[in-house]
Amino acid sequence: MADYESESDRPWDAQRNNIKKVVIQSGVTTIGKYAFYDCTSLSSVVIPASMTNIKYKAFTDCNSLISVTMNVIDPATLSLDIDAFQSGVTVYVSDIDAWNARFPYATYQCIFTEMSSTS
Repeated sequence: MADYESESDRPWDAQRNNIKKVVIQSGVTTIGKYAFYDCTSLSSVVIPASMTNIKYKAFTDCNSLISVTMNVIDPATLSLDIDAFQSGVTVYVSDIDAWNARFPYATYQCIFTEMSSTS
């Protein structure tokens, strides 16, 4: 997914308040700057195992965003910008200790929670 210089550069900006769920397709490796910034109705996101880079403000100011399912197995393979997520968002991961070690809450603002086998 491309980088945008601001939210108004996105082709879907006029529809941003209608976006409720985002499921990124397998094979996508990057979510660009401002990709879903200020999508106020967005409540859940599913990120595929292929993801290697989530950039600046990709999901910031998404005030309804409560959960992100991160299917990336090894956090060492992911570059996650400090301001990628809205503060306090719950990110479901497979190995909470590895994720917390790589991306501390104080810096990355999201809360990593262990994914259950039924998640």
